[in-house]
Amino acid sequence: SIVLWGLLSFPRAIPDPLLSPAEQARANLEASAASRLGHAIEPLIAPLGFDWKIGVGLVASLAAREVIVSTLAQIHAVAETDDSSSLREALRRDVDPETGEPVFDLPVALALLVFFVFALQCTSTIVVMARETGSIRWPALAFSYMLGLAWLGAFGAPVGFDAKSFSGPFLSTLAWSVYALVPLLVLEAVLRAQRSTASKTQQAAVAAGLALI
Repeated sequence: SIVLWGLLSFPRAIPDPLLSPAEQARANLEASAASRLGHAIEPLIAPLGFDWKIGVGLVASLAAREVIVSTLAQIHAVAETDDSSSLREALRRDVDPETGEPVFDLPVALALLVFFVFALQCTSTIVVMARETGSIRWPALAFSYMLGLAWLGAFGAPVGFDAKSFSGPFLSTLAWSVYALVPLLVLEAVLRAQRSTASKTQQAAVAAGLALI
């Protein structure tokens, strides 16, 4: 939280006496390091309907998925991050400065939910995978392909969306869930082959030892 606060607070914009306090606060936020990070990755997530603020939340949530809530609360300058009603109202009031359209409409919310269904947004899980497999290769593979699935799933979630049947997000999630099984099955087959090879090597070593005796 302290690191995030620092990224959101510094550097600051040049004070302008013609700006109201709210406008100066928005200018400071736009000039911050977090804003620059969000704007840097915005071209990658813009097709999903996400803006730079959501991008900062996605980066921060690599620590844990739920971190995106407190991150968005800090970005929107909500005093109490645990007050869900305050954050809800802030998100409802957030509009795109270029189009004037709400940022958090229903398709964007659905896309964000689908993204978190697939994305491996948990550093501790990645660390455990690296420790258990003894290699960074498998965690990197899992993170990469799940991130790709998350992007594609979020991109397809609002397509064909029907507010009454929820057919769009349902079919999108179902389809990408099936696709997600393919690399998982391949990974399981590779691990089984490695275990089988290791077992045969151990058996050969035992046989060689018995032959020497």
